[in-house]
Amino acid sequence: MKKILAVIVVLLMALIAGCDDADTTPPVITFSIPLGYQGEVNNVFVPCGVVFDAFLGVRAKDPGNEDPVRLEIESQLFGGENGSNHILTVDYVATDQAGNETRASRTIKFDDNEAPAIVFDPDYASQIGGRWVTIVMSPQEAARFSGFKVVDACDGDITRRAITAVAAGDNPMVWEITIAAVDQAGNEAAEILTALNFGPAEPANNNEAELTGEGEGEGEGEPTAETENKETALADFYLASGASLPWIYYGQDFGAKNGDFASKASRQQLGDNFLFLAQNGASVVRVFLGCDLSSGLKDYDGIVGWDPAVFENVSVLLAEAQAAGLRVILVFLDYTVADGIVITDDGVIVGERPELLTNQKTLLLGLLGQLLSAYQGNPAIYGIEIINHPENAIALSASEMKSFVQDAAGIVHNYGLTATVCSRGRADVGQWQGLNLDFYEFSYDDSMEAELPLDYPAGQLGLDKPVLVDIQASAVWLKLNLLRKNGYAGALCWSLNSDPAEGDFANSADRYLAYFLNH
Repeated sequence: MKKILAVIVVLLMALIAGCDDADTTPPVITFSIPLGYQGEVNNVFVPCGVVFDAFLGVRAKDPGNEDPVRLEIESQLFGGENGSNHILTVDYVATDQAGNETRASRTIKFDDNEAPAIVFDPDYASQIGGRWVTIVMSPQEAARFSGFKVVDACDGDITRRAITAVAAGDNPMVWEITIAAVDQAGNEAAEILTALNFGPAEPANNNEAELTGEGEGEGEGEPTAETENKETALADFYLASGASLPWIYYGQDFGAKNGDFASKASRQQLGDNFLFLAQNGASVVRVFLGCDLSSGLKDYDGIVGWDPAVFENVSVLLAEAQAAGLRVILVFLDYTVADGIVITDDGVIVGERPELLTNQKTLLLGLLGQLLSAYQGNPAIYGIEIINHPENAIALSASEMKSFVQDAAGIVHNYGLTATVCSRGRADVGQWQGLNLDFYEFSYDDSMEAELPLDYPAGQLGLDKPVLVDIQASAVWLKLNLLRKNGYAGALCWSLNSDPAEGDFANSADRYLAYFLNH
């Protein structure tokens, strides 16, 4: 029995001795500067924009043994002077196997010495010749330009931005917009944007619609026929019909070497053509202002603008049309501007400028507005055809073309005019609905008859506006009658001065006139 008690006493003494050796020493947290960084051991500097791992340069160990220690982040708090979020305070907690804890903190300073970036929206500004350019319709619009954003890559703390607009020299068309921004750390950024003021002297509308093409408007001259399946009144059909005069030389822009009729001889020829059309019953003439714009535009020290010859030619065109009693559909562009086919003219590559309808769309719409402002209210203008056969401009996607057409229609409306496009055929015309057009137009030639017969009611197209049809001038009496009976608003014959094989209007003019005189 005494032996048993002695063993128990020994065990108790050993247990007591073990308790005296219990681990009560807390773990130790040490900091070091991570490789590739600068600062102090507990105050690390992190370059702007770098994603920093808060466990870098932090160690925890138990000084009494080699047992593993659990290291955790207890809290993280952004702070600093003036509420800046450049300084991150991280609180760590280390726990050993015995449950002892140690806490320590360090700061991580994100060294923001990077200026914010001013980024322009490509729908509002284009980079041309190394500078950013936008279109405005008034100096007031320049002062409230909003087609940009300010980005701070480090921490997003933009504190101030400002916009100023001043005239650039003596040219009232050119303004300079200065956009400035400052971040919380005091870094500054500034960009200068050249604004081309293409608005009239007293613009009717100074809102954002003139830049985005969302403007709505109504003008005189749109077809009056309803699109229901019923016959169009003869008088209405007569007032919306006529012929195309694609150019004295087809495929040339206004101002081209073969497309200039501001000279005395060419003006005489144009006047004779218009008088011939009027005497043979035409009310409307469709004229191509631009094809691919290879000759209508000029470079003015890195900024694209109209050749002055364009305005001379348009002025002559409208004056001669008014003298003959005709109204003009101005075709702004042909599909050749972006049809993927490059033509070489005397060694100069022409015929492809799809960028004007996409990333330089703002510039092109401004040029359109400038042109229309010069002839706003001219009674000889029937309407503006934004583009001929847009479906053939295959260098653009369908969505890009629709965006351009809708925006261009908004510009046209700002000047009280009507807008349309001429689709390549009846099967395609429906896709242009819902883009703020005032009437529709499609082409028909005799080769389409088997699949898309001309004898087809306009009401069955399901369109919400009147429809004009461009036809070959052959068998013109029959075609006019079919179109009027089927409810179309009018017909435009292709064309005066065209190849006789395509149905030159001059060879069919007597039958065209006879149709209206004998109904």
